[in-house]
Amino acid sequence: MGSPLDNLQNLLPNLFAVVGSSVAIILLIALQGKVDKELRTVMRLLVLGIFFAVFAHAGFELAVALEFISEAPLMKIMGTLLSIGSVFFIIAGLIGLKPLE
Repeated sequence: MGSPLDNLQNLLPNLFAVVGSSVAIILLIALQGKVDKELRTVMRLLVLGIFFAVFAHAGFELAVALEFISEAPLMKIMGTLLSIGSVFFIIAGLIGLKPLE
């Protein structure tokens, strides 16, 4: 791995992303009870997208920065997590547009 400064530079943004995405997920889950059924489904899909594309993604990068896992498999993991999250975002958008048609 890199120097302690390199690890710190990787640690802080990923730690912030994990905490920030956790807050977003909690807020969206809390808000689901206050919206209609169609929007609730969209919000659940957005929560899944945030979980895979942001939370888990940043969590794996954080694990590398803390040297819990090696950097070698990171690119495959990241691509997979971003792809899964993107699919949830697309489905949420498509479902969200239906009532507007």
